[in-house]
Amino acid sequence: MRRTILPSGISPVPRGVGSPSAGKLTADQWRTFCTVHLIVSLVRLWGSEPAGNRRSKILDNFLHLVNLTNLLHMRTLTPERIQGIEEENLAYLEGLRTLYPSSFLVPKHHMALHLPEMLRDFGPVHAWRTFAFERLNQIFQNVPTNSLLGALSSRTTSQSI
Repeated sequence: MRRTILPSGISPVPRGVGSPSAGKLTADQWRTFCTVHLIVSLVRLWGSEPAGNRRSKILDNFLHLVNLTNLLHMRTLTPERIQGIEEENLAYLEGLRTLYPSSFLVPKHHMALHLPEMLRDFGPVHAWRTFAFERLNQIFQNVPTNSLLGALSSRTTSQSI
């Protein structure tokens, strides 16, 4: 990660990611970590594994997720891209079910199946994604309420009057 040069528009990931000292990652940092740094690392580690090997299958499945993420973050949409999103998502979910048969799919997985419909209705994801809300959540997490919910709401109410 230290030797990777990122374009200026990509959020860097803190050093020591995964350790408590690195803190929580933002949504953009998670995207950078998964679509850049993990690709480099996992391909170097598992890219030469035989095709039927479990690590190779995990890598292939992860690449479906990365392709899905990259397609979703494109600024323009075409019917072919929406079809690609649908195909990558289904391949990723099938991979999850095959690789981790004792795990359950969760509501987010179901919601992701509706993304093509949402893209057709609302356009590219950058127009309606929730990164602004993620930033707002981060601000709220840093408000020192000391678990005193009433203190925050009374202070907010008195200031707004």
